[in-house]
Amino acid sequence: MNKIVTILENYKVCLQHEITDRAWSKYGLKYPFVTKAIVKLFSEGTFDLKKEQSPYGIPFHFYFLAGTPADVVNDTIDYKLGLLREHSTKTKEIGRFGERLVAKIAENIGYTEIEIRKEKHGKIGFRRMDIDVFAKHPYDYYQNIEVKNRRQQVNVKDIEVLKRKTAIARELWNLSIESAVVCPFIYETVLKKAKSDNIPVVITSTIFVPEKYATFYEEYSTALGSYYIEEANIEDPPKYLENLIVNHILIHEYDK
Repeated sequence: MNKIVTILENYKVCLQHEITDRAWSKYGLKYPFVTKAIVKLFSEGTFDLKKEQSPYGIPFHFYFLAGTPADVVNDTIDYKLGLLREHSTKTKEIGRFGERLVAKIAENIGYTEIEIRKEKHGKIGFRRMDIDVFAKHPYDYYQNIEVKNRRQQVNVKDIEVLKRKTAIARELWNLSIESAVVCPFIYETVLKKAKSDNIPVVITSTIFVPEKYATFYEEYSTALGSYYIEEANIEDPPKYLENLIVNHILIHEYDK
């Protein structure tokens, strides 16, 4: 509990997910413990809270130690809000960037017929849906690779939607298609479910952003404790990401 207090002593005002990120990167404290500690410290009056509108509909929760001067609270929130709002304008592009990165790696390791955001096969559509990365495996079947290049953890709904999309694509296009996932974060229970459903998952532990945003995300990561953001180049993807995809997706054996 003292370590959580220390984070606010050092950084004055923090988003809830900033506290969890800093607690993990600095102390190795897991998300459930930290969130419970935040609730307890707030209920005891150690922490105070200010809510601000976010571009995502759910308000941002900023925590600070009770008694922190109002000008420090307001100035810090204004600064961090500016960064968060700027980031929100880039999330869609970053999501697509992750798809392109995975598609490039698929090409490099021997996949063919690679398509990003596939909406139809030949003249047959896909019921107003799309597939993030669709590619033909070297062993002559196809993969529907779901790419979640985001901070939000992959959840049960994400897996169920992926399974449904794969099943629909098989039926409509009369192809052998299997599912796979590439993401930075996934709930442990959901990872177990994916494994039980024979869906390979690559956990990157990283959100990849275009190199052109390097300066912005260096500032963003420092201010918000986002240790998991990394700049990348589509034409020269990180080798460790390629290795993860080879070891967890390319060589995965599906039940037939």
